[in-house]
Amino acid sequence: MTPDDRTMTKDRSTSRAALTRAISGSIPLIIYHWNGWPGYVIDKLSPKAIVREASPNENVRKLLDSLPVSPGVFLFHLNCSITEAFPSQRQELLAALDDRGRVTCNEEVIDISKRGIQARLVDAGCRSVLGRQEGPPEELMVIKSNYNYGGKNESLLPENIQTLLGVEHISTAGLNYTTSRRAEIQEDSWSDPSLTIERFVGNERGHYFRAWVAGERTHLVELHCPDNIKKIGISRLMGVWSSQFDSHSPLPDPAADRVMTEAIKVSVALGLDFGALDVMVNDEGEPFVVDVNTTPWFRLHPGWEVSGFPDYVHHLSAGSAKALSFRRSLLRPLRVWRHS
Repeated sequence: MTPDDRTMTKDRSTSRAALTRAISGSIPLIIYHWNGWPGYVIDKLSPKAIVREASPNENVRKLLDSLPVSPGVFLFHLNCSITEAFPSQRQELLAALDDRGRVTCNEEVIDISKRGIQARLVDAGCRSVLGRQEGPPEELMVIKSNYNYGGKNESLLPENIQTLLGVEHISTAGLNYTTSRRAEIQEDSWSDPSLTIERFVGNERGHYFRAWVAGERTHLVELHCPDNIKKIGISRLMGVWSSQFDSHSPLPDPAADRVMTEAIKVSVALGLDFGALDVMVNDEGEPFVVDVNTTPWFRLHPGWEVSGFPDYVHHLSAGSAKALSFRRSLLRPLRVWRHS
């Protein structure tokens, strides 16, 4: 289902600006979370935020009564792939928050399942890796779980809540991504609702990107991993760029600029105010968003501890969070660019 007209016509630049102010501490920030606090990026950006644990069966009146009366930002931070009915009285909650002058963020992002994201990208005219059963038999495809982390978080919910959210057929079969030629994929895999099959996108250099969006601020890293299935924990950091969401200044690296442009285009299409996007690039330099995470986890990977690596937490928090110190490395100098 689609969010109502009120959320679809909302000017998200207002949400982004408010979220940036809230993260910096200028106005109150309420984080409405499920299975996403502490230790997540938003915790590092705004550790003094008001944290309210969410429930699918939330009583909206009780929830509202527990919140401060002052205006501010209400961020949906739900570590679950499908959240339209989280809580079940979601539209009543949005209306009440609006009446109280609270700016809501990420309320439009209600389906970040792999199929859901790619379908939205197709509808928005963005590049998509959505797989089709018909096509060249030798084309390389990627088989994944349709849900983030193989549906591990969804499996924590009772069956009646899973049904309420529209979650079905959780399986660990696609938790470890695999690649196969189209002709080698079994017939029932295409119709398995727990799986998604996407076109493989890669390049000879083995490079890919991760983009972060936090209100009006963006951050991009270029990574290298020689394997077809990229794992960020074993990837080497190659480049870093910090910028603004609506900046008209292109990044100095053309490849990075194309990726940032696509990440922002996708964020607009999804109504994403806060989150991270994984972007694959083909040999022609075309970027494809393959994953969207509205509750990114904070982690410092050893291979990223490089002299000159800017702390993305410091940038995304508009400078309110302290930058972390990174040890000097023998790796070659990074391409680092900042725009404020």
